[in-house]
Amino acid sequence: MSRIFSVILAAAFLSSAEAQPLERVLVPVLAVNLPGLFGSVWHTELTGINEGDFFVPVKSSPDEFCGIPEGCPEQPAQPHQFFAFGSAPFGETPHGAFIFVGSEHAGDVHFHLQAFDKTRRATSFGAAIPVPRQEDFTDRAFSLLGVLIDPGFRTTLRVYGLENIPSTAAIRVTRLDRPLQDVNFVTSLGSQFSRLQFTVPSFAVIPDLSSVLPASFLLPGAADAPRVAIQITSLTPGQRLWAFATVTNNSTQQISVFGPQ
Repeated sequence: MSRIFSVILAAAFLSSAEAQPLERVLVPVLAVNLPGLFGSVWHTELTGINEGDFFVPVKSSPDEFCGIPEGCPEQPAQPHQFFAFGSAPFGETPHGAFIFVGSEHAGDVHFHLQAFDKTRRATSFGAAIPVPRQEDFTDRAFSLLGVLIDPGFRTTLRVYGLENIPSTAAIRVTRLDRPLQDVNFVTSLGSQFSRLQFTVPSFAVIPDLSSVLPASFLLPGAADAPRVAIQITSLTPGQRLWAFATVTNNSTQQISVFGPQ
């Protein structure tokens, strides 16, 4: 009888360890040899570190199960260790997917996402893409500041919804170096389907922001190419948003990244 009780108690302990609350972390771009413009081939690498003293589960799905409180040896994130996710678990997910982190010590785990053009590794190692946590999504207005608009570059705006539902967002573009009238428009976020059954955000993209701006916005400033502020506001009740912009040189494919302020 005592043996049976011990087994039940151990099972309950393991279940409670696995059942700790999880919070979502967005990996905005997951690419494996993804063809891009001007002959580019894009790839991303996701790495992380647990700087704390306790095992923190990091999962590509909330249904992953280990059964050992201190974590299976191959499962991230082990205390004081680096880990690499790669893109293989997600397949080709260029519009992002969520991973799940144990919330009890989530602040001890940090991520780095590097995006680069494989055809130009000799001249550039790419750029770091922000990896936002669930708490970084908001239903209030937020802005991307100092974003470059230039004919030699393409300025891409990506907007993500925490909930994978059809949504709308208001976009306001303000020229920072000239007194021009703001440009306002609404964009729609579509719900996504993951054939691999990952948890994905709703998503919208404007491939080149200059295509929706008047010619006056594209005139150079006093000393530099035009720079703008992009304000994003959720228009869908219950939907929280996050966004970032990339400015990519059409010749070198070198990218600069602008995150929320």
